[in-house]
Amino acid sequence: MNEQNKVVISVIALSLALGGAVIGGHTALAQESSDAVGSRNDSLIAKIVEKFNLNEDAVKSFFEEAHQERKQERTAQHEEILTQAVADGALTQEQKQLIIDKNVQWRLDRDVQRTADTSLTRDEMRQKMEKHRSEMTQWAQDNGIDEKYLVGNKGGHRGGFNGNRGPSELK
Repeated sequence: MNEQNKVVISVIALSLALGGAVIGGHTALAQESSDAVGSRNDSLIAKIVEKFNLNEDAVKSFFEEAHQERKQERTAQHEEILTQAVADGALTQEQKQLIIDKNVQWRLDRDVQRTADTSLTRDEMRQKMEKHRSEMTQWAQDNGIDEKYLVGNKGGHRGGFNGNRGPSELK
């Protein structure tokens, strides 16, 4: 892929990421597909490939890399917040590790469920999310953890578990 194509894809991906952040931040039921590209990006990738005469695998790879980078950044940011909370005395080291372990387990369970729950209606998905929220609230209370340190999805890109607080508000 030549430099011009990389620039074009980068600009498009950045535009999509910014637009998605604005729209996605307000969508309670937004889901990311468990596969790298996600079905919602398939038609976009096809349009980019056609419009700029690019290799489809290269574009998919680019989107996957960008997705993984964002995911790693969100995880690192959340762990920094937890580390600071330990330093501030708001959490113990054990609570921090419980949260990290719970998030890892939640992501694994979520990925399994996404493949099994492809036919859920919005109402069924909402009920499932409410059940999960209740379970996580109870888990946090049982472990003496303030809910603001829990991250509910992607890596927590939508803020605290209740969805109303962003990572910067936890500091």
